[in-house]
Amino acid sequence: MEKGNTATSQLWSALLRNVLLGTDQVSLPETWQQTLDAYRVNADDTPAQLLELAGKTHLLKKGAETLPRWADAIPSPPPKNAGQACSWRSVQHLQLILTGHHERALPEFIRLLAQHKKRLPAESIPPLLDQCTATPALWTLIQPLLSEAEFWIIRQHPHWSRLLPQLSAFDDWPSGKGKEQYEQLAAYRQADPVAARDSLSDHWLNLDHRTQARVLPALAVNLSAKDEAFLQHCLESKRKEIRIAAGDLLTRLPESDLVEQLFLLAKDVLQYQGNRLKIVLPERIPTGSKAYGIYPTGSKMPGGLKVNWLQQLVGRIPFSHWTQHWKITAPELVQLFTQVDNALLLLQALNESLLRHPETAGRQALIRWWLLSGQEVLWNNKKAKALLPQTEAAFFNESLTKWLEQFGPLIPADTLPAHWLSTSTNPWSPQLSKIIVLGFQDVIQGRRTANWHLWHYRQIFEAAAYGSDPSLL
Repeated sequence: MEKGNTATSQLWSALLRNVLLGTDQVSLPETWQQTLDAYRVNADDTPAQLLELAGKTHLLKKGAETLPRWADAIPSPPPKNAGQACSWRSVQHLQLILTGHHERALPEFIRLLAQHKKRLPAESIPPLLDQCTATPALWTLIQPLLSEAEFWIIRQHPHWSRLLPQLSAFDDWPSGKGKEQYEQLAAYRQADPVAARDSLSDHWLNLDHRTQARVLPALAVNLSAKDEAFLQHCLESKRKEIRIAAGDLLTRLPESDLVEQLFLLAKDVLQYQGNRLKIVLPERIPTGSKAYGIYPTGSKMPGGLKVNWLQQLVGRIPFSHWTQHWKITAPELVQLFTQVDNALLLLQALNESLLRHPETAGRQALIRWWLLSGQEVLWNNKKAKALLPQTEAAFFNESLTKWLEQFGPLIPADTLPAHWLSTSTNPWSPQLSKIIVLGFQDVIQGRRTANWHLWHYRQIFEAAAYGSDPSLL
């Protein structure tokens, strides 16, 4: 084989020389006709013979090359897939979920696949991965459906491996432009929080202040107490936008020194006396507030800058700090805040606190108050609606069942129960499903809907289709 390779290479070199110099400048070898016969060249004139022979020699040279030996370690074989492949009809259903308006059915699809010990057919995986490379947003949805065997294949593939980048791929995040820097650093944090923070710290002084303020919020991904020292350093920056970003992150750490300092300030303002809450605002806003990343706004709003300053304080302090300090329950704390001046602003601050520091008891107490008060202004805002998806299925079913038993069976539009039922991804209990569906049927049959607008029930029933137990059918 090696002798054949050498002869073909020598002939190839000679042909190239003849082609480049031209047949009028060099003489063809005496064995030219034998070479033509050996390679079965049929052209008549010499230039055409050269081209045909060069083409055939090139193909032979390429096909006869000895492939290089693999020097790296051979990858370990993929793990075996567990479970049986689901039907292709199920795969079609998955495609409808991913490409249509049935995305809310995906959690149930994943749950049922695991419950019945099924997996996706191997033949269905490549098209799904191709979709993910073209539409990255699908990757997050697809991952729970893949087994370790599929992840093994992804790591070997030249294109699909981009879905699982190596840590070294994140090292050049500072070279990104604009939003890319934040996105790459956030992805780095997801893969390795410590390495990402150390990388940001190493490049910090080489970044301009706008870039520093833009990328610092990426540390919110996998934020932990280990980040406090670096964030404390950032809080001392001369730039307002950097202090605000650093302060926001530090106040997401319930045990940070900054949270304790803010709690000391707030305790002097909110005083619990005789089972009542008293607000004692300072004559002037403390000058050190800006150093904590707090910048009061809304001088023309109720209470002015001082109340906004207090609102920002309360929004950064964990809910349980107050219940432990005053030795009261979560519902009692919510009740106290409803009885003071500017109650709405302080309740919104509690909402902000529960988004920063999720706590089950506080979240449930605040939502129960929203349900009982019936005031749309309490819950119909972006931050309040962000609190609802954090609720547990048991609390969701218990709270709405009690509300329907007391105020149902019809659910008015633009109310908290209507919004919560329409948007929650929690499974519905059989009791909740029956109250809503049968109660609606009863009212319709009794024609007691003359003054009711029922268009919002379309969204409620769509949510019921996803959340209700199929065995009720």
